[in-house]
Amino acid sequence: FHKVESNPFNNMVMMDGFIVPLDTIPEDLQEMVKEARAEGRDIEFTTEPE
Repeated sequence: FHKVESNPFNNMVMMDGFIVPLDTIPEDLQEMVKEARAEGRDIEFTTEPE
């Protein structure tokens, strides 16, 4: 068993191959990340190129 809060990567998320702070992405995406991680999965976002 490990404390989730102690892992600094829990506050980060992959966005287009870059690791960005979770609190810099939209709130609805933050919720998706938290839900996925609560289920033991991880999530990565890729945005469509313009």
